[in-house]
Amino acid sequence: MGPASEATLPLPRDREPTDEEIHAIAQRVQARPVPDASEEWKEIGAHRARIEAWLAETRPLKLTKIHLLLKRDHGVSASYDTLRRFEPPVRRPPRRRWVSGLERRSARRAR
Repeated sequence: MGPASEATLPLPRDREPTDEEIHAIAQRVQARPVPDASEEWKEIGAHRARIEAWLAETRPLKLTKIHLLLKRDHGVSASYDTLRRFEPPVRRPPRRRWVSGLERRSARRAR
């Protein structure tokens, strides 16, 4: 660091910096303006409620199907990758584990 950065990030030279001081410095150094949302992101965002509803169904739609429906029925031109990154954090039900016939039979016997 040069003299200019020392003026904006004053640190005590007679002791180790505290966690709060280190955190404040890290925030200044790492802080960046948030970029504007792309047109595709805004286009997908306009359908957030619809996407959340499709994902919250008892049998949630797959993202590939959601992308197809958005393109076909709502004229969305955003890419599938944008939709995948946008996917709201809706809790999906866990997938069922495949169980072999042998495991099923031994589970029945154990009852």
